[in-house]
Amino acid sequence: MTMISVKVLSELQPRPFQYVVDEKNQTIQGFHIEDTDIFWAVESAVHSSVMEGWQPTKADISDAYRVATEYQPEMESDFRRIFGEKDE
Repeated sequence: MTMISVKVLSELQPRPFQYVVDEKNQTIQGFHIEDTDIFWAVESAVHSSVMEGWQPTKADISDAYRVATEYQPEMESDFRRIFGEKDE
């Protein structure tokens, strides 16, 4: 295979997914998370899913951050239902 055909083939094939975590700047897929504890919590959850085949975008990381930082009443209700606590 010539170098030209290798170049053409590489241009035609989809780019492989890259999971990019910048620990120094606390970014995941380019999404910055200021709080160090939240950064590592989100990174851990996302990393596990990436290992299972998920290919998150910057928008996906933003959504994961929102879920981790905003009150989720439906999750609390589900937790109480599953673990036997009554809704107040």
